[in-house]
Amino acid sequence: MTIDYSTPGKVIFRMDNYVDGIVSEAKDDKFMNGTSPDPASEHLFDTSDNDAVPLNSESVEYFHTMVAKLLFVSKWARPEIQQAVAFLTTRIKSPNEHDYKKLSRVIRYLRGNQPTSPFDARSRREPRCEVVDRCVFRCAL
Repeated sequence: MTIDYSTPGKVIFRMDNYVDGIVSEAKDDKFMNGTSPDPASEHLFDTSDNDAVPLNSESVEYFHTMVAKLLFVSKWARPEIQQAVAFLTTRIKSPNEHDYKKLSRVIRYLRGNQPTSPFDARSRREPRCEVVDRCVFRCAL
């Protein structure tokens, strides 16, 4: 993780090496190959468990590991994948083949789309606390 404080009043988080590690760690199968224009499809929230094939124990462990890594990177450096990753976290207990395809879409998106600008933590919201005087803090609850 690279944290850039060079611009006064801003903190910029970059995790390019971490994202590259996730992409390179992705399994080499028919679902993970290629790129994707979006991290989620219109079928993201479809949970048709009746016809879905459950993943084997090795794939379940892989699914859990990759979702955890994506959750970390989505909070710090790639907020555009947060919606898809948030849904995938709800599927950790018993993932199926449909969930695996949704995971692969997020990874294909990361493979094909580098951020156009680094994530700026200050651009999303104002700070909750600030120093007003030497030892006086003003905080918003």
